[in-house]
Amino acid sequence: MSVEIKIKGTDKVKLNLKRWVEEKSGEAKKVLKEIGYRILTDAKLTAREKGVYETGLLIGSLSVNWTGGPQRGKVTPPAKSEHGIGRPDSKPDKFEVVVGTNVFYAPFQEFGTRKMAGRPYLFPSFFSHEGDVEKKIKEVIRK
Repeated sequence: MSVEIKIKGTDKVKLNLKRWVEEKSGEAKKVLKEIGYRILTDAKLTAREKGVYETGLLIGSLSVNWTGGPQRGKVTPPAKSEHGIGRPDSKPDKFEVVVGTNVFYAPFQEFGTRKMAGRPYLFPSFFSHEGDVEKKIKEVIRK
């Protein structure tokens, strides 16, 4: 004795699931970019408040970049992703948003030196929005 079970409509389920994933991925990318711009705005405000502003180069060089997006940043030579700025490497299953600068003295301002106390502007801005990412992504999935 044998039993044969056929399930019809699996192709339609797969197609609908694929569409849902694509839709949610697009919405999640939008959310990540929005949070990136919030971090950027906060970092610029914090830098000004802490006096990380003499020539304006550092604040002006802060930018938001994302996988597959246009290259942003006002500093030459062109920034690289390992500098914390520049377009992240494109990978089909990965989406990154990078907020940062490639101004060489940015780490000295952020972390300090043995002769100067740090004036953190980027990390506090990131950490103030850290919980937003998980919360907003959950909202996207639940819609």
